[in-house]
Amino acid sequence: MRFLRAIALLCLLSTPALTQTTTTVTGLIKSLSGSVVPAGQVTFELRPGLDSTISGSARFVPSTVTCSINQATAGASAAVRLTNSVTISGLTGHTFVANDVITVAGMTDSSFNGTFTIGSVGASTITYPQTAGNATTGSGTISALRSSPGPGSCTITMNSALTPSGTSYRICIQANFVTPGSCFNDYAILSTKDLTTVVPTPTTSPAFTFVDLHSAQTIDGNKTFTGSTSFTGTLTFGALTVATINANAVVSRTANPASAGFIELATTDTECWRNAANGGDVCLSDVGVAAAGTGNLADLLKWTGGGLQASAYVDRSAAPAQSGVVRTGNAVTAVAARNQAAGADLALLASDASNNVVIAPPIKQVEQVAPSGVASSDLLYADSTAHRWKMNNNNGGAVQVVASGADISTTDTVTKIQGTAVSAPTGTGAVVLATAPTVTNMIQNTGVAQGSGHKHQRTSGCTTAASVNATCTSTLTWTNAFADTNYTVACFASATANQGFIQMTTKSASALTLFGVSSNTSAFTVGAFECIADHD
Repeated sequence: MRFLRAIALLCLLSTPALTQTTTTVTGLIKSLSGSVVPAGQVTFELRPGLDSTISGSARFVPSTVTCSINQATAGASAAVRLTNSVTISGLTGHTFVANDVITVAGMTDSSFNGTFTIGSVGASTITYPQTAGNATTGSGTISALRSSPGPGSCTITMNSALTPSGTSYRICIQANFVTPGSCFNDYAILSTKDLTTVVPTPTTSPAFTFVDLHSAQTIDGNKTFTGSTSFTGTLTFGALTVATINANAVVSRTANPASAGFIELATTDTECWRNAANGGDVCLSDVGVAAAGTGNLADLLKWTGGGLQASAYVDRSAAPAQSGVVRTGNAVTAVAARNQAAGADLALLASDASNNVVIAPPIKQVEQVAPSGVASSDLLYADSTAHRWKMNNNNGGAVQVVASGADISTTDTVTKIQGTAVSAPTGTGAVVLATAPTVTNMIQNTGVAQGSGHKHQRTSGCTTAASVNATCTSTLTWTNAFADTNYTVACFASATANQGFIQMTTKSASALTLFGVSSNTSAFTVGAFECIADHD
């Protein structure tokens, strides 16, 4: 009998210890706002190894393990420990079940924190053993990752225990069952794994170095590479954010991309920026085939923004201008427009081989008020008051532009006055008529102003004494004096009374002395002296 017991003991001692092959996953999942995620799931998808953590060929059949998220928050004094047993109450609607492995964290009394196995559950309570003194606390969180379908803890096979070797897990935390969730890559190589984390947004997902050394692989989620990372072959991305890229070409995934260049796009691709108001995009694209909306031209660049701004726009001629915003070569049309019939182009602005500026006729200019003159410059404009073309040469004042017509020839010679032809002009001056012109049936509609050669003027009269040859005197002073006395004058008496006559006694360049003479013994009255004079 003793011999048999010795044999049994020897066999027990010689049996090797069982090797750990599984990892129990625990953890508390919170949202970005810090709130406990009450439900959801975590998936563990077996994948090829991502680096040299576990070597191997990773030729295996992929599989996925799913664990449910069960979490709750304890009230301020909801946790009571009495006689080595903890009861947490107030957990209305909880999803915990007996034998769940829970993680308790954040309790005001930190002695309540830790990992425990639930012994029993009620509608709003859970109870589990903990050896410690009696106390009351709360304001913590309770979480349990449970195998789905349960019961049992969230358990996955260690990567180091799988055959063949060289595997990893793609872990996706799917809060409230939203897929694909927040995914990252990791290994199960210890007996437990704590997933306590804040569920990140795509731009803040956990970053893990990964290089698939073994096979072609689709890599999803957000990844961050540090340092210099080299890839061989062709990389296909859904979206890519990089600080610096060093590549031979970036090629669009659209069918028929460009076959050359660094950025190779297809005809239907667009390159876009967000607009300043953050209300839409502004994009650059190829319009594609010729169509009415593209001026019947193919492969034009279309920009949907407000306009293009550059320091210069230069044509492709051999020798374009070296200054200015729009720069063209000689004898190149700078601005053109399509005619109304859409049958030809109008060369609106160009230069010719003689360095002249060429503007396509006719020119239509909106009328405007007279602009200010500029010294050493000549202005031409359509005047809104005279409704005629005017010019201002060297700030000398605005004058009307004279054009050929009924009275003026194409050589700017006056050929008619109000429709009546005149003979060849002679002499100089502002207005010159032929010598001794013949005027027939002249009609004068306005008065004749006094000039230096012709004058007409009236002055007050006088009354003589009542005797024969009695006289009275009056002086007429010309408003504008003659140059000298070489003029002929004729004077008349108006508003006279009784008999008499008038005569002139003296004449100067500026005045006349006039007399009234009585013819009988009655006084002779002259109401006014009226004179007309013409210079030689």
